[in-house]
Amino acid sequence: MKNAKKLVALAAAATMLMSSATVYADTIEGDVNFVNTTIYKVTLPTTEGMSFLLDPQGLTSLDAGSYDANEAGKIVSEGEMVAVNESSVDVVLNADFYLVDSDTESPVDVVASDGTLTTDSGSGKQTSKEVQIYITTDDDTTDTVEVGEAAGAGTNFTMDAATYTFGGNKTDGYTYDLTADSGSKLKMEIEGTVAKDYDWSAYADGTQTLTLNAVFKFTKTAGGDAVVNTEASTPTPTDNYVMSLNEDGTVSYTFVDAPEGTLTAFTLNGTARNGQIGSNVTYAEGTLTIARALTETTTAGWWNASSDNTIVVTIGSEAPITLTYSPS
Repeated sequence: MKNAKKLVALAAAATMLMSSATVYADTIEGDVNFVNTTIYKVTLPTTEGMSFLLDPQGLTSLDAGSYDANEAGKIVSEGEMVAVNESSVDVVLNADFYLVDSDTESPVDVVASDGTLTTDSGSGKQTSKEVQIYITTDDDTTDTVEVGEAAGAGTNFTMDAATYTFGGNKTDGYTYDLTADSGSKLKMEIEGTVAKDYDWSAYADGTQTLTLNAVFKFTKTAGGDAVVNTEASTPTPTDNYVMSLNEDGTVSYTFVDAPEGTLTAFTLNGTARNGQIGSNVTYAEGTLTIARALTETTTAGWWNASSDNTIVVTIGSEAPITLTYSPS
């Protein structure tokens, strides 16, 4: 009888041990507390307050006192252009400058920044109609921006992203604030020299004019998708036009001195496309607009898909105006 009780107790203990070894499986779901906070905030350079003066005889030295012949042949400039990136990502600023001479029969020659003005071997004088004009910057990798005689590809500058921090509270919601002194700036100024002995009197009395055109645009990264200009450049009399990439995909060219009249001719890369006027290409209140459907297509080889396109438009009685468009 004692042995029977002992066997029953052992059996019960074995059952308890088996129950405590049973495994239960389940899942616990996780989540992410995250807000997409990519910000694009780019202030494009403006030419407001900018001017330049050709001083072949060094007459500006009189402002400082007595005449100084060593100042002859300089281009004297005033003001600076500043681009600011307060985006949360790096952006690439493209700056294109070109000098337009109203004397189309004998336009001024623009000498490269690393070149020299022509000096006559006999007289030793600089009598050619030449200027050496360029843009200096405070960028560490690109010291100068060349000024051409027509619109070109421009020069790219990578501008570092700004830093943002989260704040706020549960009741009022979060804030995403720019960290003081973060972001990046790019400053640009005009410099150069001018032929000392050329007769510039027609420009001094206003018969002829020289205009420095500045065009700015930016992209997300080098070769990346174009984004909307959140703060377009402020046009001034030294700008020809300001190009804007719009939210609806259209491209706008806003002219500083708006041509009067209607758009009568539209040429793309040397071929007339007047059939697009009134549908995909329109002009109103000083702004030329090209539809997204037209700029994104390369149908029949109309558009260069990976390089700049040259657009020429005729508005009213104005002379044909040359514009550029880059699909990248």
